[in-house]
Amino acid sequence: MTGFVARQPIVNAEEEVYGYELLYRASEEHDFMKEDPDAATNDVAFKGLLCVDPDTVTGLHPAFINFTEQSLVERLPLTLPASKITVEILEDIKGSEEMAVILRELKDNGYQIALDDFVLDHSTEMFLPFADIIKVDWQNSSTANLERIMKSRRLYDFCLLAEKLESAAEFQEAKSMGFTLFQGYYFGCPQLMK
Repeated sequence: MTGFVARQPIVNAEEEVYGYELLYRASEEHDFMKEDPDAATNDVAFKGLLCVDPDTVTGLHPAFINFTEQSLVERLPLTLPASKITVEILEDIKGSEEMAVILRELKDNGYQIALDDFVLDHSTEMFLPFADIIKVDWQNSSTANLERIMKSRRLYDFCLLAEKLESAAEFQEAKSMGFTLFQGYYFGCPQLMK
């Protein structure tokens, strides 16, 4: 059986690989998302980490995997090794008591948590105590959102990841603002893994 997953590098300020985001791929020709996001999450987790040695896909670096609300409710991340993954909480997941319980369980079991395309508002503020990494969409995040996130660093201990960087100028600007992790086409397009 042949399966596909793509990986895109996440780098530090010295442009050294920190980790790889794993992305769903249906085949060598198709790079679109599955119509069913839950199935896509399961597919990436299975192909990227369960059916092969994770080191084959990401080397010694962590795999950043997007988890849907349903996959979190089903505790899918707990079936994967905490030392090998960073759990990405998708931007459409809203804060709730149930989600707080799940995130606490993940943290208690040693998982690193990243908030993907994070927009800080009343419904997402409850995620901050659990966050190790906040990913900011460089192309689409508002200045006001970025200012709110920066202010919240006074209360919470997380690092900032600028994603969708496309140029050296954007990389330098993000570094000057205090970002320490970076992702985007400037560092590499998603690479298909078979």
